[in-house]
Amino acid sequence: MSKWQKLKSLMLRDRLKLILFALLLPIVHLGLGWFGFLKLRAWLASHPSKRLVFPTEENKVIEEAKHTAYLVSVAAKYGFVRATCLHQAMLLWWLLRNGGIQTELRIGVQHREGRVLAHAWVKRGDEVISEGSQVEKNFLAFDGLPEA
Repeated sequence: MSKWQKLKSLMLRDRLKLILFALLLPIVHLGLGWFGFLKLRAWLASHPSKRLVFPTEENKVIEEAKHTAYLVSVAAKYGFVRATCLHQAMLLWWLLRNGGIQTELRIGVQHREGRVLAHAWVKRGDEVISEGSQVEKNFLAFDGLPEA
């Protein structure tokens, strides 16, 4: 199945979200470049909707969050910029917060073959949203990031 066929097979709501996410990822990219991580994260944290919590069962919340993460990853892969894990995680974290789903933006490092690798992901409670569950076994997450 081609990319266009896959896109057409999505529900209209998901296609519109995919387009929106593809437009938002370059903005996150520019924001990180111009303002840096801490300032952009603080600004994004100050601009969520006024919803306090996502109004449903936890398994539905996780399902919705993971579906949004999937759409963000597709937008990152086929969108206007090749977004890094940090771009994707920041956008997903903000989108979920804006939708009333409280999550945590995590950044970690791994030492492999004499190199230090960094990675970013989103987590809700004990559930990793934007990556497989192994990410926290492979990357040592920073503790004490400033609260948003």
